[in-house]
Amino acid sequence: MKYGLGNRVDCPCERNRRQRAPTVTNTGTNFDTTVANDIVAFNGASGVITSATETRLVVVVPSAATTGPIQVTVAGRSVQSSSVFTVTEPPPPTITSFTPGSGIYGATVTIYGSNFNAALSNNSSRDFPSSLGK
Repeated sequence: MKYGLGNRVDCPCERNRRQRAPTVTNTGTNFDTTVANDIVAFNGASGVITSATETRLVVVVPSAATTGPIQVTVAGRSVQSSSVFTVTEPPPPTITSFTPGSGIYGATVTIYGSNFNAALSNNSSRDFPSSLGK
């Protein structure tokens, strides 16, 4: 059986915009069904492949990705998308409410809103200035 990478990767790619690390689905031909044997790069930054079939790769967009073509390499043979994948900034977080409405230093406050990161280490808070509320 002759093995080779197809001559296309269809883009624009499907992108799950709700996740902080969105996934992209690349379609084409002759991808390796073993994830470790496929390489996908977004303008040079390697993505993490989460699923592979002979015609479809699902890839997590790396944080180092920049706007540019997607390149797929299988068995030393590469193909580049004819269209550009555009990297967008995630929307900023928003606060809809918090509880309790007051407290002493060191008190725990629960903040409700949207666009927070699911990874706790990717969220931060700051101490309020001591002049606030005076």
